[in-house]
Amino acid sequence: MPEMPPGTVASPSVDFLWPAHALIVETDGYEAHGTRRAFEADRARDAALTAGGYRVVTFTWDTDDATVVGRLGALLSPGGSRPRSG
Repeated sequence: MPEMPPGTVASPSVDFLWPAHALIVETDGYEAHGTRRAFEADRARDAALTAGGYRVVTFTWDTDDATVVGRLGALLSPGGSRPRSG
């Protein structure tokens, strides 16, 4: 499965984007996302992206590679995520 470079959706920058699958993957570490303010901002951003038609999946830096690969494989397989129309 190809890895997509960082991209943008509307205004916010995202870690990984598969536009054809309407899939955004975020990789969050506690150091940058471990405060109450960051937690709230992350939830608001995820909600806005979801409302825009994207599926947002978040992995932590501690998520093992096999889990990431397995979940991305399922999401990017036919029927695994919602393809974008248009």
